[in-house]
Amino acid sequence: MIKSFIEIGHTFSSNIYVIGKINSPCIIIDPGSDEKELIDYISSYHSKVEAILITHGHFDHIKGIEKIINHFNYEIPIYISKDDKKLLTDSYLNCSANHGENININISPILIESEEIIKTQSFIFKPILTPYHTAGSICYLFEDDNALFTGDSLFKNSIGREDLPTAIPEKRKSSLSKIIHLSPYIIIYPGHGEITSLENKIKNNPYLQDLK
Repeated sequence: MIKSFIEIGHTFSSNIYVIGKINSPCIIIDPGSDEKELIDYISSYHSKVEAILITHGHFDHIKGIEKIINHFNYEIPIYISKDDKKLLTDSYLNCSANHGENININISPILIESEEIIKTQSFIFKPILTPYHTAGSICYLFEDDNALFTGDSLFKNSIGREDLPTAIPEKRKSSLSKIIHLSPYIIIYPGHGEITSLENKIKNNPYLQDLK
């Protein structure tokens, strides 16, 4: 089961996802809001937070981390690319300074450096390294749930910006090429905007047209 919290992060309407069976552990993807609704949902429907996955380190995808950690009285592994770790503690790099905030999250995350499959107690997922929006952007593939969480690497009919700190525009095509070769029936859960299938994106997203 995947629960979507759309437009919790009011500034940029960032999407937060919770994946897991009811009354069982869950994983949170991109907790970009510190609003109470997310924690209330997890407390009501899940036994624990087994991990937090970060697709990239921009503030509208990490803002809620500290509140989650402080609320739940146990250790929660947090996964992020080694190339985006520095964004957690740098308000310029995570872009919060540009919006009058100072997001600085001092944690010791698990750093992802490769595309090797990761197993937790209840979940199996594969990180797909897609640097360009940030140097450490990652998509997370949950094959058992037919789900790919793309962060800002891929939206329904667009892609993430390429003009922010640490962006590597020249890596966009090679990164997106990894996605279009997945099953066309996989469901894409983006960091902003609507959920849709990869097949739909390949047909309608102009940034994927020249990658076929």
